Amino acid sequence: MSVVHIDLVSGLTFTPVELILEIDMLNSFFRLMFFYLVPL
Repeated sequence: MSVVHIDLVSGLTFTPVELILEIDMLNSFFRLMFFYLVPL
């Protein structure tokens, strides 16, 4: 996860696959946050 973030920030190896992985992880993260915050 952190490796992909570092890759995207540095822009050295910016590939569509990494972009898709990044978006997928962000979606998963926000979904988890959503499910954790909703019961509150």
